[in-house]
Amino acid sequence: MRLLRRKDDGEFELVRFMGKDTPFYAVLSHTWGADEDEVTFKDLVNGTAKTKAGYRKLLFCEKKAASDGLRYFWIDTCCIDKSSSAEESEALISMFRWYQEAARCYVYLSDVSCLQPSGEGEGESAWEQAFTRSRWFRRGWTLQELLAPSSVVFFSADEQRLGDKQSLERAIHDTTGIPIKALHGSSLSWFSISERMRWTTKRETKREEDRAYCLLGIFGIYMPPLYGEGGKNAMNRLQKEIRVTSGQGEMHELVRIGGASWNDLSNLDETKLEKLDSELKMMVDWMLEAGDTETHIQKMSAEAGFKMRSLLNDLGVSYHDESHLKARSWRDPWSRYTAPNETGVYRLGGFLENRWYWANHKEDCFTGVVAVRTLLDLMTWRAERR
Repeated sequence: MRLLRRKDDGEFELVRFMGKDTPFYAVLSHTWGADEDEVTFKDLVNGTAKTKAGYRKLLFCEKKAASDGLRYFWIDTCCIDKSSSAEESEALISMFRWYQEAARCYVYLSDVSCLQPSGEGEGESAWEQAFTRSRWFRRGWTLQELLAPSSVVFFSADEQRLGDKQSLERAIHDTTGIPIKALHGSSLSWFSISERMRWTTKRETKREEDRAYCLLGIFGIYMPPLYGEGGKNAMNRLQKEIRVTSGQGEMHELVRIGGASWNDLSNLDETKLEKLDSELKMMVDWMLEAGDTETHIQKMSAEAGFKMRSLLNDLGVSYHDESHLKARSWRDPWSRYTAPNETGVYRLGGFLENRWYWANHKEDCFTGVVAVRTLLDLMTWRAERR
């Protein structure tokens, strides 16, 4: 890998290291600005780095590294020669490990300031609301930059220290849904594939293939990137690699939201997503107005699977009625479903538990339960993406 260091004359230079010869180093985690603003490998080689707005990030990272006794540091914008596809491929595959082995990771939040406007933020620090709203939490690559390093320190745009991964763990957990145990450094293999995939639902990448590539380290996959293959093909390759390394059983968790294909859902355009929202609302109304007699419930349960399959297939989304869940002997939650003043989600949750309780491997009940589980999961997924 290439690392940056500042020479005695104040200029930055790149130094290449291999394996055990690599010294202790820091890494910068940030969100990219406009392409023309970021310092690139070419800028460092040609001596044009100082003309870029992103040069202040190099100065920031070097200053923080020096204060921690570190001479070398790494920044993704300029330490990789992206004109070489082979080098870029190696970097993407190695990046999780590079962050993991860093002595420090400095998170530079360009949209968070400690300067509080007059009259705003009464009762709390100037930066707290902006911190949880930062776009850093919505970018694909920053997920591994949060989880891989043991030491992650957050800074505002005015270079004020906000805290570290431990002191800010509650705010980070509430914002991302990532368990605190994962933030404490527990092995990611302890968390199911479906849970790790849920950590990515609100995150976006500039290049569509990166939606898969940014997850390589999260799932311990070594897969060469092929820019130009498209996001769907990249995700399909990732899923196949996960299936090979973790077994077929886990694959069911990975690719579905309820019984719906996560890959197909993630590729829907805005028009189809609006149609999905409308269809989900109509299905909720249909299920809650079906009546509260056992005959009506059994008929609705039998039809729910067909309705869900038709709804998703019309949008080009694969749907599977089978589930890895096992029936449990839950207390009958009938009163929850028949409570007219409760929310739709609360009542449907009661229906789901009731059908599992009485299913006893009956096919109509089984497919009905999967349909409602899918309905609830899709509603949650859409709410998280808004």
